[in-house]
Formats: sequence, structure tokens, C-alpha cells
Amino acid sequence: IAIQGEPAEGYVLGGHSLTPEAVTVEGPEQVLAQIDHAAAVYDVSGATSSVNTVLDYTLVNEAGDPIDMTFITLEQPTVDFELQVHQSGEIPLTVDIVPYGYITDDMIDCHIEPESIRISGDPEVVSTTNQINLGSISIRQLLEDNVTELTMPIILPNGVTTDSEYSYATITISFKNLRQMVVNTTSEQFADISPYTYAETGLSLVFMGTDEELSLLTAEDVLITPVYNPDNLEVGENTVSVTVSTGDRQVTLIGSYT
Repeated sequence: IAIQGEPAEGYVLGGHSLTPEAVTVEGPEQVLAQIDHAAAVYDVSGATSSVNTVLDYTLVNEAGDPIDMTFITLEQPTVDFELQVHQSGEIPLTVDIVPYGYITDDMIDCHIEPESIRISGDPEVVSTTNQINLGSISIRQLLEDNVTELTMPIILPNGVTTDSEYSYATITISFKNLRQMVVNTTSEQFADISPYTYAETGLSLVFMGTDEELSLLTAEDVLITPVYNPDNLEVGENTVSVTVSTGDRQVTLIGSYT
């Protein structure tokens, strides 16, 4: 089949098929000997949806000239033609940022590479796809793992494909006007846990915040409280997690402590 023309802007051609793939004809031997193939033509100009239609065909010789059909009988004078027409578009990649503590979305720069990919597929799907979401990124997890770059798979919606070389996206996170600071505490910052006592004499805690908030933060602002169930304690030393509060200071604790 010869497909002529171009689909509408923003659309691309997919696969096509003819049924049957071959036709049976009858006629004089000397006429049949001239036949090279059966030719059909379809014009896709301006197409915005897939095609399912019936086409006539012409018997032609090796040079592509029509054969005299006077003495030829066609067992099936038409063929069924199916053509996929896909919508195509450049779709941005996005991620969801899960804030942590006082670290909010507006304090974070997120760069995705690639920023977008070109997809094509069922127009009903592509026309309603305005982004491809890669998933969620936990700021807490990034800080605890001490990483600012990670990769995430690009998962396409059902019914679309891409010719992009990328199957994964690289996400780089940076923090705007934020820094980290270590605060060394002493046993004075530990909550009272009578009748128990502490083995530690202090903890070194890492906080993140703005220069303004960190400049106001001192060890005296910190209260460290163990989290435990007395029924689960054994005689001797026990390791338990702690919660850390900083009063009115709008800073975020980085990491877990015991």
C-alpha cells in the first residue's frame, strides 16, 4: 500500500495492516504473467485518529503500470485496511517533594534530567497526559542518606510509547538559603528519667535551617527525651531512641539519635 500525505500536526503514523495480505485473481495466463503486485493507496492528510476502512486495489506490472482488467476476475475486489494514528507531544517529567520539618517546597530546587520526553500513542491518552510523575522524594530520607542526587524510572502511561533514549531520570536536589550546623549538647539537655540514669554525657546533633534561625539556636534550646517502655527495659544499659525539641527555633533535626 502507498500511504500519501501527512497526519495533522502533533500526530504520527503507527503500524498498518491489510487483510488479506494477498489476493487471488483469475484470467488468461499471458495477462496474469504481467502482474507484479496489487496496489492500494490511502491519503492520511490531516488525520487525527486511527483508520479502519475498506480499499479498492489495482493490479500493476513491474513498472507500476495498471494491468488491463478486461479479462481478469477478482475473487475479492477490496481489502480491509487498518492504520494506527498516534498523537505525539513533549511531556514534562515531575516529582513530588515530601517536606520535612521546617524544610518546605519553596526552600528546595529540583532539577530533572531529562526535563521532558516525547511520547506518542492513543490520542485519548496522550491528549489527557500533561505530565509524567516519577514519584515522591522524601527530603528526610535524602538528608539521612546524605545524598542530593538520585535516579528514578520513567514509567509511561498505558497506551503510549516513546523514542527517548532515557528510561531513567536523574533528579538533583539543592537547598536554597539553608545550611547545616552541629550542636553539642550535654546531660543538662536530657529530660529527667528518674529512677533511670544516662550512660551518655551528651549528644552531637545536626540541624538544618536558615542562617537567621541557626544563629539563634544554642544547646540551651534543646531538650532530648528518650522514648521507651519501662516494661521492655533490661537490667543494665539499654539503647533507646530519642526525640529532640528546640522550642520556638524553626530548625530541622537531621538524622536519628539514640
